[in-house]
Amino acid sequence: MIIVRYGEIGLKSPQTRRVMEQRLVENIKTVVGGKPIRRERGRIYVESGSREDAERVARVFGVVSTSVAVKTTSDAETLISDAVIQAKKVIDEETKFAVRARRKGLHPYKSMEIAGMIGAEIKDATGAAVDLTNPDVTIQVEIRDKAAYIFHEIISGVGGMPLGTQGRVVALVSGGIDSPVAAWMMMKRGVEIVALFMDCRPLVDDRTIDRA
Repeated sequence: MIIVRYGEIGLKSPQTRRVMEQRLVENIKTVVGGKPIRRERGRIYVESGSREDAERVARVFGVVSTSVAVKTTSDAETLISDAVIQAKKVIDEETKFAVRARRKGLHPYKSMEIAGMIGAEIKDATGAAVDLTNPDVTIQVEIRDKAAYIFHEIISGVGGMPLGTQGRVVALVSGGIDSPVAAWMMMKRGVEIVALFMDCRPLVDDRTIDRA
């Protein structure tokens, strides 16, 4: 399971947010193929356990970050057991670790409580030391209603707005650095780019063709 997080979209009105979320889902589909995708408020989930897919999705405009996660239930006993199983894959007795938990919904425990319970079980199972200030590994637990997601890595995305939500413009590309940077910045704001190359020869050499 890949957790996809977005930022600015969540600040929009409900109607605008739905449109932008749908466009973001469509853009993500282009990089993960036919893998199932579903969306909830504030999150998009891709049915894939591939880190390569997570990296590709992180490069989609509008995505703030991604994580490869294991889905489980919010039931405390099951969640703790599954968290220990996942933690043992990346933690040994020489590893300093921390557990961070966040929740959405109603549960019989608080975020700090479940994080403490998970941390205690991981410590017993691995012999690793807890270090909340500078851990080598941070076990992240995201609890959303009846589901929970366990992961230990957050891949930074490019952010911005979904490509195609802010119209289309022509970008004049001359072979220098300024025009592609400007085009990329516009794409990050959701603008589709139609690249138009300006051939300035003989005023410039043939290398501008290669750079373009």
